[in-house]
Parts: sequence; C-alpha cells; structure tokens
Amino acid sequence: ARLRTLEPEELAARLDDRFRLLSRGDRTKAPRHRTLRAVVEWSWDLLDAEERELAERLTVFAGSATVRAVREVCGTPDPEDLLDSLAEKSFLTVAGGRYRMLETIRAFAAEHAARHLDTDALRDAHAAYFLRLAERAQPLLRGGGQLPWLARLAAEHADLDAALRHLAGADRAGALRLMA
Repeated sequence: ARLRTLEPEELAARLDDRFRLLSRGDRTKAPRHRTLRAVVEWSWDLLDAEERELAERLTVFAGSATVRAVREVCGTPDPEDLLDSLAEKSFLTVAGGRYRMLETIRAFAAEHAARHLDTDALRDAHAAYFLRLAERAQPLLRGGGQLPWLARLAAEHADLDAALRHLAGADRAGALRLMA
C-alpha cells in the first residue's frame, strides 16, 4: 500500500524502521494481525520470562551464534532448551548448529533489551568473546589447520566486525589486538 503513496527515496529511507513503515493494517483482521508490530508483540507476549530475557540478550549478535557463544556472551549456562524453544516459536532460525535471530524480531527485542538490560555490559561480553576467539585462531591460520579456522572466522564475520566497532570506541588496545 505504501508503494502508491511514497516516492522511492522516501520508501527507501523508511526501510530502516520496519515497524513504522508497516504501521497500518487490514481492519478486517484481528487486532493482533493488523500490523507487523502487533504480530511480533503478540508472539513476544507468549514467551515466558526466561525466553524473553535470552531473546533480549541474543540481540547483541550481529550474525548467527553457536551454543558456546550464547553460553559465554549471554551468561546462560545451559541455553540449549531455551534456544530450541525460541526456534520452535520462530524467533530464531537454526542452520548448521548456529542460531540466527530474524531481523524484525531483533529490532523488537533490542527495544526491550534497551529498557531491561545493561546493554553496554552485554556488548563488552560480546566483544571479549570474539577477541578471545580471534586470538585463539591467529596462530592456527598458518599451516594445515587453517581451513577450518578460516571457515569459522567467515561464519563469525558479522560479529567480529561488531566487536571491532565496539572495541574501537570502548577499548582501543582491544580493537588493535582484534585487528592483529
């Protein structure tokens, strides 16, 4: 419907806020199905408190995450059941042992995280984890074992980049170590 009323440039500018762009819905549908925000909010309200908290914490990941990364970054000792539950409820996708949050869900959960969590501490934990990963990989990037590590680092690219951006503002020495 917005295609009829917005110029392409204005539509492109609004794509950054998907909830605002899709704010009017079909009035013949149930209220929870009229807008994208209403659908996500309705689904969010069906989560229990532990699922919501983990979903909020997962917003720190720019890409997909392994169970180990979730355990260490989010401080959740045994996240497997919660991750599987969030996947069953379509908040996460799972491929190759990696969990990825859908972008629309990430935007919604990030709003909640900003109100409920110490997001700076969460970003610090995320950056520290990926710095340790890069430092562990560095000596193994030469020789026979490099291919698995190159594949692993490629899978972590978005999060390594996010960690670098965070460290550049919070810990320049850490940023330099990550780039090495």
